[in-house]
Amino acid sequence: MKKYNFRLETVRRVQRMREEIAKNDLARANSGVRRAESVVADRLAAYEAKTALRSGAQSTSAFLQGRSFDQLSGNSLLAARAAKVVAEHEATLKAQAWTHAAREVKALDRLDERKREEYRIEFDRDQDAVVDDIVVARARRGES
Repeated sequence: MKKYNFRLETVRRVQRMREEIAKNDLARANSGVRRAESVVADRLAAYEAKTALRSGAQSTSAFLQGRSFDQLSGNSLLAARAAKVVAEHEATLKAQAWTHAAREVKALDRLDERKREEYRIEFDRDQDAVVDDIVVARARRGES
């Protein structure tokens, strides 16, 4: 009997590469989420620090500068939060892609295991048949 060979080995190898690529994409997306969270935290801290410094009576120009800063800072913070939401969405999509790729690899692995077991059973049957033939031949010749 010839050696076991999984006919879909090439497909499984390609799927494993796709899974690895999806896993790396997910890692990059998660890194992007962490960076976006850091930017949000930095901008929020800067906004809070600047607004905490302003108190009491101010000149008109100082008030207008502060208001302008607050507006720009607030817009910057909103933009950072929006970027974080986009990064989180991207990470979710990458996680789904990785899960899908991993399922495909797992399905091929299960198929290989099933085919390997079928091969082993067939191989054992063939070996049993050979042993039976030897025993029958010896019995016919009167050997023991």
